[in-house]
Amino acid sequence: MRRLQRWLFGYFIISFGFHFLSAQITPPFIADFESSEDYNLGDLDTQNGWVRNQGQVTIISGPAFSGDNFTSLIANSPFSQISILLNEVGGDEIVFVDFYLKPKAGDSLNIEEVVDSEGALISFVNVDSKGEVYVFNGDGVGDGDWLASNTNNSLTTDDISQNWLRLTVRHDFNEKIWDLSIDGTLQTINLGLIDDAVTYLNEFVLMGDRIADVNFDLFSLTTTNPLFIDADNDGIDDTYENVYGLNISLNDRDLDPDGDGLSNIEEFLYNTFADDPDSDEDNVSDGDEIKLNTDPLQYDSAITLSDSDFDGLPDDWELQFFGNLNEEGNEDPDVDGISNSGEFNDNSDPTDYYNGVLPALSISRGDSQTSDPDTYLINPLVVSVSDAGGNPLVNAPVEFSVTSMNAQVAEDVQITRLSTTLTLQSDTQGEVSAFVLLGSNEGENVQISATVSTGTQSSNVIFDAAVADDSYSSDITSQGAVTNTGNAIIHAVVSGEQGELKSVAVSGKGKVEFDVLHEPANTIAFYSFVFTSSVSENPADHTMLDVAGAVTVYPWYDDLDKVTSGYLKAMSGDSGLDWINSGIFYGLKDYGESKVPLHITLRLDKEQGVWDLFFQDKLWIADIDYIPGDDKIIITSGSEHPTTLRELLITESNPLFEDINKDGLPDSFEIAQGYSPTTNNRHALMPGG
Repeated sequence: MRRLQRWLFGYFIISFGFHFLSAQITPPFIADFESSEDYNLGDLDTQNGWVRNQGQVTIISGPAFSGDNFTSLIANSPFSQISILLNEVGGDEIVFVDFYLKPKAGDSLNIEEVVDSEGALISFVNVDSKGEVYVFNGDGVGDGDWLASNTNNSLTTDDISQNWLRLTVRHDFNEKIWDLSIDGTLQTINLGLIDDAVTYLNEFVLMGDRIADVNFDLFSLTTTNPLFIDADNDGIDDTYENVYGLNISLNDRDLDPDGDGLSNIEEFLYNTFADDPDSDEDNVSDGDEIKLNTDPLQYDSAITLSDSDFDGLPDDWELQFFGNLNEEGNEDPDVDGISNSGEFNDNSDPTDYYNGVLPALSISRGDSQTSDPDTYLINPLVVSVSDAGGNPLVNAPVEFSVTSMNAQVAEDVQITRLSTTLTLQSDTQGEVSAFVLLGSNEGENVQISATVSTGTQSSNVIFDAAVADDSYSSDITSQGAVTNTGNAIIHAVVSGEQGELKSVAVSGKGKVEFDVLHEPANTIAFYSFVFTSSVSENPADHTMLDVAGAVTVYPWYDDLDKVTSGYLKAMSGDSGLDWINSGIFYGLKDYGESKVPLHITLRLDKEQGVWDLFFQDKLWIADIDYIPGDDKIIITSGSEHPTTLRELLITESNPLFEDINKDGLPDSFEIAQGYSPTTNNRHALMPGG
């Protein structure tokens, strides 16, 4: 997968779906940029609904494709850009976009830096001194892959297309797919949208180049096919449909009446016979020839489906299960421990981990959690997968899906891909973990299903979760001494039975200090809490948390992929004040508040002058030097959005696991290593100890 970025360097991009302000138009719309259409030479901005978002975009009189004028996106840094906004047209889920271009080809095949779009992306790249059109096949949830269109276009010495390219996009927002025709010929079909939530084409955006001008002419938006008569708008020429007995009044592009494995739209793409499974009569079906990369229109008696790639797997078996001949006999794509050769010999499915036998599936932990709106549940949802004998299954696939209300699942809480459905594999203990990002509706109940499937069988378990109402009871009278400096606002505080601090929400720029009312008498103490930080772009306004001298800070992070996140740093007081990057990153809401409630446990050893940082239930950083401070909880807030500390627990025993000697290591781990859990073994067992 390719992560999409905001800006493009060195590539010509066309995208559909950006949101810039402009007057809205309604299809059909045609722009030839001529005076007869009320266009004037010069700046295109504000003419007939067009908006110049940046750079220079000019109507020029000269060698246009059509008429006397064309539009030129002048070379500029940042690149020139125009857009036009469309009205939603009810019932028209299929829209055609047709235009002519002379683009500048990028000089590299590295096309990972592209523009993010809601619909279709097209790029023009220099490949072996020819211009190659690339298209983006989206996955519907913000990601996807670039695919070559296998077209070659002659370039000038400046890497500009010598000829006008006609590009025609067929958008189907009902099926969430798009096709591309180049110079009137269908080139790619059934490409996915980047965002499946899009229901109509709301904007067309054209981007230029930093080095050379990009010329643009004869643009049209229609709800009928501009290339040929296509009464049912299925993307297939009615002439072709009539020849092969298809229905010109029904969108039958996905049907396969001749049973050769190619749909009607694929038959049209490859120009094969839609009513004959073997167009060249060489005893190999058209669908198999496409999979074998042979010509379905050229008779070849040498084609065989035995084992053409000599990998020990019959071609027809590979095609049946994989759809290609790229797998090898010793490979194990379903990671069930049985190679493809073994699956063939056992007559089992090489793509089905469970091979027809449903496993035992049960909830291990994580059920019935509650968290704030737009944040992750504190703990992952964990299921156990085992065979009939109770033995854990390793690499077993489990599908997590949101079955009710608004939520998304993810593999982790770092910078990650979110989806309403996600398949994950079990670890060596037979457990599968998924994290859940809740929606924004307070008080909402959510259900997440974990499902295992084999063949037509399936079984599942259901997790329940809830979105908190995000409110606190206001009671700060029993908190002991509370000091509030600057412009910090204490929204609410929750007290324990003895008046101890349990939860607090703070916002605004300032510092709030709370006395710790019952400090543990032992020199080793554990502080466990759930923390949600509000992050500011200004380095001077970072949120900081001081727990009895153990200080963590939560700055803004902006990486090379333009993915904005927060991260955690710990302060060491060994010699002066040094900051240690923990490597803990977490996603942010649009306004900078963390999506992830950070479950943090601190182990403070006042006698040794060190502290440990636990994240979730794992030791993250050990032996951080510090100078024990006052017995206070200090929150320094740098943002108007709330920073919250919840579920504070101060204890002399380790709240995460059995740890008799309080050395921060699980007793089970110490015993397994041959050490007594009653003595402090941290420096013998920790790296560098």
